[in-house]
Amino acid sequence: MKKFLLKLKDCAIGATPIIVLIACVNFIKPMPTSLLVPFIISCFMLLLGQALFLVGVDSSILVMGELVGSNIRKLRKLWVVLLFGFLFGTMATVAEPAVTVVSNLVHAVNSDINPWLMTFVVSSGIGIFVSYGLFRIFKSVSIKWSFFISYLFTFVLAIVTNFVAPEFVAVAFDFSGATTGVITVPFILALGVGVVAVLGRHDTGDSYGLIGLASVGPIITMCIMGLIFGGGSVGALPPATTLDFLPTFLSSAQNIFIALLPITVVFFIFNFAFIKLPKKQVLRTVFGILVTICGLMLFLTAINFGFSPAGRFIGEAFSDPRRASWFKYILIPFCFVLGFAIAMSEIGIRVLAIQVEQNTVGRIKKNTIILTLAIGMALTMTFGILRILFNVNILWFLIPIFVFGLACMPFIDKMFVGIGFDSGGVASGTITAAFVVPFSMGVLSNLGRPVNLMVDGFGMIAFIASIPVVAVSALGLIYAYEVRKVQRHHLAAPEAHLTAVNYVLAVITRKANEDAVLGKLAESSAHVEPLATFDTISFAHHFLNPFEYSKEGYLSLFVVSKGDADKLIKMLETDLGFSKENTGIAFTIPLDGLELRRKNG
Repeated sequence: MKKFLLKLKDCAIGATPIIVLIACVNFIKPMPTSLLVPFIISCFMLLLGQALFLVGVDSSILVMGELVGSNIRKLRKLWVVLLFGFLFGTMATVAEPAVTVVSNLVHAVNSDINPWLMTFVVSSGIGIFVSYGLFRIFKSVSIKWSFFISYLFTFVLAIVTNFVAPEFVAVAFDFSGATTGVITVPFILALGVGVVAVLGRHDTGDSYGLIGLASVGPIITMCIMGLIFGGGSVGALPPATTLDFLPTFLSSAQNIFIALLPITVVFFIFNFAFIKLPKKQVLRTVFGILVTICGLMLFLTAINFGFSPAGRFIGEAFSDPRRASWFKYILIPFCFVLGFAIAMSEIGIRVLAIQVEQNTVGRIKKNTIILTLAIGMALTMTFGILRILFNVNILWFLIPIFVFGLACMPFIDKMFVGIGFDSGGVASGTITAAFVVPFSMGVLSNLGRPVNLMVDGFGMIAFIASIPVVAVSALGLIYAYEVRKVQRHHLAAPEAHLTAVNYVLAVITRKANEDAVLGKLAESSAHVEPLATFDTISFAHHFLNPFEYSKEGYLSLFVVSKGDADKLIKMLETDLGFSKENTGIAFTIPLDGLELRRKNG
């Protein structure tokens, strides 16, 4: 119950900005009672359902991912590992509520497109790239090259599809954001962390990037679907109708059972063959799945019954042709405020901010990350509405955004590359997806020009999902600059100062951990004077082979006081894991009266 109340509080914080904005717009154009009452009921159902769902996921889907990841080596052969990675990636995405929401919205616009076919097409894309992500971890393939080649192929395919079947391009990028949601992200992250752990890797960069790679898959598979089926379908917005609660609830329940059944069956087959959980833990997992189902039934019913219709109504209110022609341009500041408000209250963004702050040893503060992402989301929501108002092709926005992210990769740590591309789904939650797409449709319905809803009505989720790539890449550049400043630091103190200290602290670590070491020492309260940093390859034959650091790494020397030496070594052991085998070595060399002098004065 305590966990449920905490989740309920988090959900209330996350949903409040959208609910408040909808309530404010109600003063511009009051909702009819047939929409207002379902919306108020849906707000309560939405919060209750999402809280139940998240509690259930913690004890079922997340546990499944951790267990599969930590036991996946029992499959022995790599091709079997990749096969199960494909199955689990695919089945987790089928169960993703945001995918169901977007599939139903596409089907509502164009009834010729089967929602279940779309769901399995985009889910298979996730499965394929989860398999590749696991292959990359096992074979230590460069994450930067993986992203570069994947997105190069993606945009070439998207440009070709834009000429043949433009109706599928915006939808494809929307699915990329929708597939990395509240079920897929924790499951795949747990899978990746489990694999890294059983391989004995200590490089944190290997734990990131699996989600980012997986999110490429839906774009590719949807574009291929468009090339196979062809374009030419304009799509039409169905007339606004009042939904009945009971049919909506029963339809949502049916879809949820169908969606969750595959991943549950595959997991229990895997458990029976390899994990063999005790009966008590199996029952706990089953109970968690039932709680997840109950939460999803309330959640999706609320989305379809009151929330999505409200989003459409607001879009229609701003573009109402009976108002002055300039009134629709109020959408520009409205979307800026909406994007900023969503980001400031999105729980996933706060989790991401804490993660980056920890991994940069406090050099990039969480509030800086939250503010950066909030401004970025406000701008992308603004770009999204400008695209709709002025009828601009979505690729003119998305290609420069991702080109910037890819261009930053050579200059930033691979941890930032992985986190940036992983975090697209952080900003595009299910509530956001359920609001912004109907909102876009409502705006388009009153613009008074011929529109293709399949082309123009989708794409807003893609804008929201792209901002972390730019924001985290920019922060990665700032972090790299700060670290280089520390590395370029020279002793400026007079020689007399050095006779008062009597220890040299030597730190040997892998190349990927060097930034964290420098940052940790810089943040400490101890007086630390950097002396020099050497590439460990130079010392390989004489010193480093017993410690397996000959491939790449650094030997760094610092002058410290006798009183601080032991404290700094203990800090490196506890905070950066130097106590673990093959992670890092720190030791001191006593000077005791030895005077250091620089050459040439």
